[in-house]
Amino acid sequence: MYIGFIFFLSGIIFLFGFAQYKHNSHRINQVNINFKGNETRFLTTEIVDKLLIQKTGNPLNQLNSSINLHLIEETVQSNQMVENAEVFLNPDGHLNITIEQRIPIARIITATRSYYMDDKGLEMPLSTQYTERVPLVTGVYNVEMEKEIFLIADAFRKDEFFKKQIVGWNRLENGDYLLNVRVGKHQIVFGKAEDIENKMNRLKIFYKRMWNDEVLNTYQFLNVKYKNQVIGSY
Repeated sequence: MYIGFIFFLSGIIFLFGFAQYKHNSHRINQVNINFKGNETRFLTTEIVDKLLIQKTGNPLNQLNSSINLHLIEETVQSNQMVENAEVFLNPDGHLNITIEQRIPIARIITATRSYYMDDKGLEMPLSTQYTERVPLVTGVYNVEMEKEIFLIADAFRKDEFFKKQIVGWNRLENGDYLLNVRVGKHQIVFGKAEDIENKMNRLKIFYKRMWNDEVLNTYQFLNVKYKNQVIGSY
């Protein structure tokens, strides 16, 4: 019985080694680049192909055994538009690269430069390939202010109404935020970056009551900086 087990184990090892040999002797005949998750279009298949050729060489027709999957993964993830990348080989000679792009939630504009803030609150460069439609933010010039921006931008992007209605905002010198809207002739005096959900709820209730009322178009400002109030002014 012991000798039989040895033969069985040897057979398994032989078959595994043969399968590994066959796999390593195959050549890459196709590169599949897939994008998952969000709908941002900062990267294209052509951009990723060019990046791979520049950094790791053209993988097509290369032996499976010569392909450094870890290096390819690191190369793709080195692009500042990439959140995550997964790379693997199929037995049929396909090199598969799955890419998740970063998600911008605001665009910050200063006197000297412009950049995105992503959904983790991190700085993200602009792209020459594609411009994401996100709120434009001004009046920001330090890290603490960026933390405030993230709190507001993250709350708005998770709400379908405010995601469409708020197109940008400006941080005033007193620390208040003045919001610009898509529909209407008014601006929203939002106050400090605090009690955000409560302010949003008050605005929703107000909009629900006044959305089709002509009076809404006569307001110059809607003020929610004071607790439990929405104050309209002409």
